[in-house]
This record gives sequence, C-alpha cells and structure tokens, in this order.
Amino acid sequence: MAKIKVVGLGPGDMGSLTLETLELLKKGPTVLRTEIHPCVQALKEQGVEYESFDSLYQEEENFDRLYEKIADLLIERVRKTDEDLIYAVPGNPMFAEKTVEILCARAKKGEIGLRIYPAVSFVDTVLTALEYDPNEGLHITDAFKVIRDGISGEMIDPGCAILITQVYSPLIAGDLKIALSKFYSDEESVTLVYHAGLRDEEIKEIALYELDRQPVDHLTSLFIPAKKENYRALSAFDRIMRRLLAPDGCPWDREQTHESLRPCMIEEAYEAVDAIEKEDYENLQEELGDLLLQIVFHALLAEKEGYFNLEDVIEGVSEKMIRRHPHVFGDARAENADEVLVSWEEIKKQEKKSSASVSEEMRKVPGSYTGLMQAEKIQKKARSEGFDWDDPKPALEKVIEEVHEVEEALDDPSRPDQIEEELGDLLFAAANAVRLSGAYSEDVLKKANEKFIRRYEKMEELSRKDGVDFKSLSLEEQDEYWKRAKKEGSR
Repeated sequence: MAKIKVVGLGPGDMGSLTLETLELLKKGPTVLRTEIHPCVQALKEQGVEYESFDSLYQEEENFDRLYEKIADLLIERVRKTDEDLIYAVPGNPMFAEKTVEILCARAKKGEIGLRIYPAVSFVDTVLTALEYDPNEGLHITDAFKVIRDGISGEMIDPGCAILITQVYSPLIAGDLKIALSKFYSDEESVTLVYHAGLRDEEIKEIALYELDRQPVDHLTSLFIPAKKENYRALSAFDRIMRRLLAPDGCPWDREQTHESLRPCMIEEAYEAVDAIEKEDYENLQEELGDLLLQIVFHALLAEKEGYFNLEDVIEGVSEKMIRRHPHVFGDARAENADEVLVSWEEIKKQEKKSSASVSEEMRKVPGSYTGLMQAEKIQKKARSEGFDWDDPKPALEKVIEEVHEVEEALDDPSRPDQIEEELGDLLFAAANAVRLSGAYSEDVLKKANEKFIRRYEKMEELSRKDGVDFKSLSLEEQDEYWKRAKKEGSR
C-alpha cells in the first residue's frame, strides 16, 4: 500500500531540517500544507519541487472543514497514483497539526498507509530563546483554544507557566487579551516571542493590557511565567488549604472534623442565599468563596482519611451533569424545562437502581433540612405514586380541616402533645397547599416574615407620630395601629 510520508519543516530556517527530511523532500512528490514558512525559499534553491494547499485557505473560512478537505485530497491522490507522497507541515508533525491528527485517525481505520518522521518543534526554539526548562512546568496551547467562548474556552492555571501559539494577528491578540484577563491582571508581565530560531528572533516583555497594541505575525507566540502568588485558580486555593492543614500549618484548621465544620457549612449556605435574595452581588462573591472554602476543606479532610479527594468530587459531579443532560451531551431532546426535569428524575432513578419503597425514600430526606423543606420533599415522593392533588384548592380545604382540629385540641390544654401534633399537621397541610400553588414554602414564609416586620415598623412609626409609647398600649389599641399600618401599606 502506498503511504503518505509526513515530514516536519521545523520552526525556522534550513538549519532545523533533518538530513532525512531534506532527502525525502527532494525525492518527492512533495505537497506542502503552506508555503508560508521561513525555509521554503531555501528549499527552492535546493531544487525541491512542490505543490501547496495555500489556495484552499481562500476558499474555506472554517479551519476544521479546511483540514478535513486537505486530508481528503491527500488520501485521494495516494489512492489514485498508488505511489508514496511526501506531505510537509511546519514544525513537528505531531505537535498542534490538525491535518496530521486526521490522517493518523484514518490510518488507524486502515484507509491509508502512513509514516511520520521526527522533526524539530517550534517549542524547542521558543524555550531555547526564553532559556526556560519545561521540567519546571509548562502548559502549551494555542490562541484559538484560549479565545473560545466562555463555555468551551480553555481553563488556565496561573500557577503553571503557559506558552500560547498562533498569536498571528492584532484581532487574535485582542481577543486573547480579553480571554486572559479572566486569569491575570491587566498589569501582568507577559513575554512575546517573535521568529524564534531565526536571525531576526526577538523577545519582548510587555504588560498584558498592551498585547493588542503590538505587531504580531504567524511566527509570534506568547509566554507567561508561573505566578504562584496568583490566586485566581482553584489549584491555588487547594495549595493554600493544604498548607493550612499541614503538620506545621494552622492549629485550629488541623483540629477540625466533618462534624465540627457542619454548622459552618449550613451557615455559609444560608448567607450565600441571603446575598442572592438581597441581590447583593459584592457580598455574594464573598459568600460563595466561604462556601467554596467549606467544600475544599471537607474534601481535604476526606482525602486525609482515605475516602476521596477534591478531584474525585469534581469528576463525580462532572460525570453526573453529563449523564443527566443527554439533551445537551447526547442525542436526547428536551424542548422545555419541564421535560428536562422529567428526564432528570428518570435518569436519577436509573442511577440509584433502588428497590426501596416510597416510604423508605421519604426516610432518606436529609434531617438537616428545615421542616418546610422536608415537608415539600416528602410530598413530592408521595406524588410519584399518585398520592397527591393536582390542584391547590383541595389542599386548601385540608388546611381548613386541620385548623378545626387545632381548635379542638386547644379546647383541652391538658394535652400539649396533642396540640403540638395538630399544629404540625396544619403546617404540613399549608406547605402542601403552597407547593401545589407552584410556590416554594421557604420563600413564601420569608416574604411573610418580611411583610410582618415592615408592618411592625409602620406601627411604631405611626405611634411615634401620635406621641404614644407603643409598648404601653393594650393589645386592642395596638391592633388598631396594625389595621392602620396594613391600610397604609396597601396603598
């Protein structure tokens, strides 16, 4: 079977070509992915004859389609001529070369014969120019991956040095600056590397905000050294917490357990919710940080105990999100939020594979929930077997029935347990009516609490205007102020 022989032109002039590659290029037939490379002129002088795919770059606006088309044309030619073909790409064929990646995949399927020859990578020359040892840690990527929208853009860890390739135009540089500002300050010192390995090689240190004001071309890369003091990545926070929990860390932190931290978890969650309800986003940022602290703290304690670690937590929830969203990550369809919830619950049941009865599922509702939260969860479990109303009115009638039973219980104050039981039934029935109305009991009650406070404030204000000490009034007199406050509040 004839083969496509892939060679790399290296990152710069002829000095980075291997002798074997040069012999193959001379032997031909040779096709270049692009003529835009520093050593191409010298290849011509060496008598190398070639074709290139440069014209396709004008025809195709989408790079993925372009690379697929190049692979198709190469395979078609080898099959048609039944002779080996030399395919030359910039740099190292196995580094950031999409067409070669496609050819490798199709060779594995048996569609073509393929051989790849080693070559010097541009990374070698860039790191040499920077005098940087990659053993110190290096993340290599390209500008396109970093620039992608907020959903698919590559995450950056400022604690690791990063080399970004293909910063080839002012537009790309501008978009890259915006993408990097999520991870670095505008004043962050970054390094532009021009024409690494060539005679006009240049290294220039600038502030990140200046990136889109610099001249760039297809041989421009951006290097940002590791910033251990940059705390914008989860990994940095993980390091801080590990330091606190180390033998010579913080005595208080080292004494904590899952149980001792339990109140903190609950408090931080409530404080975050409070910030959401108040639309206090500055405070919400801080409260989410406090909540993240609890999550990382518990994960590190679990790691110390040998149960799981933070990576396990992240992996678990990531896999769960993918499994439970087949309409996003798979072939399923969901036209609205209701259909998503139905699918979610169905997948959740399949995951649990539980043979437990509904009553047993009710027992699993967390005891740390508030009473109203527990009531709604229990009622939803009952609904799964049809034991529920479809309309809030019958539930409201049940509330009225429970009110009468409370009245009867109050007639006999010698039985406080009975009174408490009937009051509990009343609250449970009220929560059911709220749920069937489409509201959330906790929110409804909180709003009622806030309304009561506002009216009480109004009563105090009105009594002060009348020169009256509100506390000294009888209940009947205070009730008159309540009616006035209610009336003014409804205006």
